[in-house]
Amino acid sequence: MERALAFVLQRIEASPADGLAITDRKGTQIQRKLGPYIDTFLSSMLLSQIDGRASTPALNARVRKALQKTVAKIEKHQQSDGSWNIAGGWAPVLGTSMASRSLFEARNRGVAVDAAVLMRAENYTVSALSAPSPPVARGAVGGGLASPAAAPAEAAGVGLYQSAQALEQLSRTAADRVQNAKQISAIQGQLANAAFVGGFGSMGGEEFFSYLNISDSMKRVGGDAWSKWHADITQKILGLQNRDGTWAGHHCITGRVAMTSAAILNLTVDRAR
Repeated sequence: MERALAFVLQRIEASPADGLAITDRKGTQIQRKLGPYIDTFLSSMLLSQIDGRASTPALNARVRKALQKTVAKIEKHQQSDGSWNIAGGWAPVLGTSMASRSLFEARNRGVAVDAAVLMRAENYTVSALSAPSPPVARGAVGGGLASPAAAPAEAAGVGLYQSAQALEQLSRTAADRVQNAKQISAIQGQLANAAFVGGFGSMGGEEFFSYLNISDSMKRVGGDAWSKWHADITQKILGLQNRDGTWAGHHCITGRVAMTSAAILNLTVDRAR
């Protein structure tokens, strides 16, 4: 674990302070689908999980410094509409979701986060939720996938992605759950629709990341709806596992590293701290 952490820390420490990127790798599959800075958002989420829990005071200090650097990068590059839908991608709304989550989780670990940035992200989410999603153009790109250039800029025309982001963001605190009860209930109602839960129509990383947003949200709300969702999505994910123990996507994000990690996060969300 610490060797993996060292890899991430080295990339963050070597990155320029004034840009959003933490890696010079460009054009990776996950970047093309969730936006070119998804590495930064996911790394920041990772550091928030590890902050204060590393094995030595020196490593904890290094983690905190790197986390503060990623938070500053993310805050500085928020778009005027409150999103991080930057430089294209198939479903950059999921990148925006991870950026917002990373700031929320960093704040929960005691890192200073600009409240105005979080508020703009929430306003973006609420306004995007009420906007209709155009249909997806399903061209013959990459084995029947829709062309990223033809897809709507924010959510690839897939309601699951947008609603999953909104559900996670609107349910973060007890006060949020009271204030946004109507919207939360409406989104939860969508989960009874198999076509809605199916997302793009076949399983890809976008679906798995959306399920993770939903699972975290449903766990916060609790009750029978959470128990049913977790049981159903667990069976769905287990049914998609490959014989070698991995998961691979069937469209867009197909890489086994991203898919397997997202699957495990979903399966263990009930045990997450």
